[in-house]
Amino acid sequence: MSGSIREVFDRLHWLSLLTATLSQAQITTTIQQDFVSTVWESDGGLPSNDVFSLHADHRGFLWIGTANGLVRFDGRNFTRPVGWDEGGFRASTTYSVVEASPGELLFCDDQDATNRLMRYRDGQLDEHPANRAFMPGQRMSAVFPESERALWILFTDREWIRWTDSGIERFPPAQPLSNYEPAAALVMADGRVFLSRGAGVEIYRNGRLAPLEGLETAPTTIATADGGGVWIAQAESFFRWHDGQLRKVDIPAEVKEGMWPPHLMLEARDGALWMAFRNVGLFRRDEAGMAQVPTSHRIIRSLLEDDEANLWVGTAGGGLDRLRRSPFTVWAANVPDTIGSICEDHEDGMWLGNSRGVWQLKDGRAVAPKWAENWPTFAHSICPDRKGGLWIGSAKAVFRYRPDVDAYPLPMPPAVTEHAYALFCAADGAIWAGCETGPLLRYGEDGSVKSYGLEQGYEGSFAQVFGEDAEGRLWVGTRGGELFKLSGGTFQRIPTPLSKTGTGILTITPGADRALWLGTRGLGFLRMKNDDFRFVGTDAGLPDGLIAQVLTDDRGNFWVGSSNSIFRVASAQLDACADGSAKSLQPVRYGRADGVAGFYATGQRQPCAWKSRDGRMWFVGRKGVVTFHPLQWGNEPKPTAVSIDEARSDSSLLVPGSRLPSDNRRLEFRFSSPTFVAPDAVRFRFRLLGFESAWTESGDQGFAVYPRLEAGDYTFEVSARNRQGIWSLQPAQVHFRVIPVGWERWWVKALAVLATAAAAAWVARAWFNRRLRIKMLALEQERKVELERSRIARDLHDGIGSGLTLLGWLAGDIEEDGTLSPEIKTQSQALSGRIRDLSRDLDATVWAVSPRHDTLTSLCAYLCGYALELFQYTPIRCRVNAPEGLPGGQLAPHLRNHLFMATREALNNVLKHSGATGVRLDISLEESMLEILVTDNGNGFDVAAARLGIRQGLGNLEERMGEIHGHAQITSSAEGTCVRLIAPLGQ
Repeated sequence: MSGSIREVFDRLHWLSLLTATLSQAQITTTIQQDFVSTVWESDGGLPSNDVFSLHADHRGFLWIGTANGLVRFDGRNFTRPVGWDEGGFRASTTYSVVEASPGELLFCDDQDATNRLMRYRDGQLDEHPANRAFMPGQRMSAVFPESERALWILFTDREWIRWTDSGIERFPPAQPLSNYEPAAALVMADGRVFLSRGAGVEIYRNGRLAPLEGLETAPTTIATADGGGVWIAQAESFFRWHDGQLRKVDIPAEVKEGMWPPHLMLEARDGALWMAFRNVGLFRRDEAGMAQVPTSHRIIRSLLEDDEANLWVGTAGGGLDRLRRSPFTVWAANVPDTIGSICEDHEDGMWLGNSRGVWQLKDGRAVAPKWAENWPTFAHSICPDRKGGLWIGSAKAVFRYRPDVDAYPLPMPPAVTEHAYALFCAADGAIWAGCETGPLLRYGEDGSVKSYGLEQGYEGSFAQVFGEDAEGRLWVGTRGGELFKLSGGTFQRIPTPLSKTGTGILTITPGADRALWLGTRGLGFLRMKNDDFRFVGTDAGLPDGLIAQVLTDDRGNFWVGSSNSIFRVASAQLDACADGSAKSLQPVRYGRADGVAGFYATGQRQPCAWKSRDGRMWFVGRKGVVTFHPLQWGNEPKPTAVSIDEARSDSSLLVPGSRLPSDNRRLEFRFSSPTFVAPDAVRFRFRLLGFESAWTESGDQGFAVYPRLEAGDYTFEVSARNRQGIWSLQPAQVHFRVIPVGWERWWVKALAVLATAAAAAWVARAWFNRRLRIKMLALEQERKVELERSRIARDLHDGIGSGLTLLGWLAGDIEEDGTLSPEIKTQSQALSGRIRDLSRDLDATVWAVSPRHDTLTSLCAYLCGYALELFQYTPIRCRVNAPEGLPGGQLAPHLRNHLFMATREALNNVLKHSGATGVRLDISLEESMLEILVTDNGNGFDVAAARLGIRQGLGNLEERMGEIHGHAQITSSAEGTCVRLIAPLGQ
């Protein structure tokens, strides 16, 4: 193989040629005799309709050699290597496919002048070393594995070669062979190898090849027989070799002249022998005889039985056939009109009822009984009693037929009964009849008849189903969803959610722990347990909400006939969903691939399903009666090992143990689970350990995609579940490691951490130094301001203060001068008062400006002194109250100034406007909130009118308090005025 081809197959991976859904036009499924036949052709994904060879590998996948190459089949999709085309295999023919050892696939590839043995293992394709043993011009036609290290290869000239790692052995034919059947090599348990070149049989053992005595050199076909034997069909003879003895067997009588021998034989696991005759077709031979089984083409090239008991047939032009024995049998398809009811009599005979009368089942067909002409039509329901009688519910009456007494069914009282749709034989032997209208009827074994109507508590209409619970109590369900229980000889109505919706009750089935399961028309199951009702419907996984028929088996399963299928669900699962301990069911649905296509259950009749004494179940449908035994499904195969077909990182193929760079952008995994029983029911779940621990349910989608992964070790796991709800015992895995890119390595990260720490330290230090400089500048500026404030206070006191003192003395001298006129004295008195006011204001300003007084203690002391001095020479008596032990610390200048100015405004207002005889100043401190209270006993005023007036005193006072995040509360009445100033000291 050239280097370019090797490079192509280094990247070999599997891609789907046909995705999950295969339409009816692509797959043809029919039911023939006891077998379900399914055919795949080229429009369904098969590369060619000419199928040469078949092989089932150790995982359960089917490998198909066609005229257009090799393809793998998992039940849904056909896949093959994409390198097939690039490697020159586009028009190749694959004649023989085998598995030399688990995971090592060999196939004979033929393309024009190129003939070679190819090997596929570990995801790579190459030529097998045995190709070097070919002689010039030789072309192989088949390959057979003897062991992992030994192969048998047959050439078109009928020469056998045995290849091993140590060399080859050649076995040319003793004479030229022109007429032959397909070659075969059968390996026995004792090491012997039976070989057929298509004419005669030879045995290889210990390096020697010898003919099997007793046979002719004539067209011969061989196949493995049960117990280590060999079937040999030759010319006009048929043999079975076992334990060294050759015993002649009769050729089946059904074989016509010129057919024998078959060119292919295969003994199935059930003991039947399949034989394919050239240009005639496929036959099956068992204890009952030999019968032809139709296939898509009469020329058959290969036969194979897989682990799921499917028979695969490769045809020459008809594609790929699968034959599977169906546990289901459809009977009575010949009955005119739909069958409504079914039951079994005491002689194991099955009876049917419909609008055309009563029928008996005989050899799969419905036959009218001998008395049918003397009996009216309309057998709505049919039911046996315990004494061998047969009861029939008709349109106008209920009939009883006793085969040993009556010539034909006789009507029972009452004389007129409107459409008896339901008949039921209770545990006490009584027959109950439910009618479209009127009361319920009970026919006792003693011949008594009793009606149950309104007087007996039954007020329902259209009773269509009866049932008994585990305690033997009788229950009745109606078309309108009403439920009644018989207790003490009278019926009691049980309210249910169905009575509000009008949804009818079709089935009544006892469950575990005294539960009662009601089958509804559209809402699924309704469980009644301890007077509690719970629905379990399609949202929980039921295939259909119409529960028309229910039968139970000995394993605790409910077998249900619905409007779209027959399905099975475990009663324990139903209880778990009803209790809330499980979110969904795992029902098993049976359809076309199982031999029961298009089933539509007949409901609203009782009984419309029956479990016969031999354990078989009978369901009535629109197309006839479907019967099967539940034990036939007891050994349904579990899922084969799930396979990871492809793993990719971006555009690169991922193999186990791969090392990926952490800058990957997308990881994609494709997987499959080979099963051919119900491939559409397979469900997958997956997880990526190292990234997640919980499973992800992907339904029937066989792929998973993940985003970019960080550095670390990962394991991708996938598991498959079959339609029975059983998961694979071992998930498929692929391990890989994501390695860090350069900047993700530990030493790079360490350097980055150190550099980051250094940078952070430098930034922190620079920030700290800047904050320190700013703080130092602020302190320096504050110190300068305080110095300037001290200078201003000193200048005011020493300059203007001295001047005002001098002016005060001069005004006093003028006032005391007796030579002056009264007008001048009056003016001098006013001047003296004004000078005192200015001196007091200046003193307050000096106090406010001086930084020495920026404390709470200084503020309180000054306010008290100011108030006493203000009212000292007035008729108003002033009292002050301030707390002791005030906290130290600086007080913001603006806060001290605003509090003083607001307090002074309040005191001045008392002096000027109140007309009071007393005023009180109270100062208090609570949790950093300073409160100053100025109270007088004056005349009071209208606070609202004062705010609207021309003067702005109150407004200025409130604005001052607002600027320091405080507030002022002013209340006034005829008894006096109160001004409350509150400010936080943290400003």
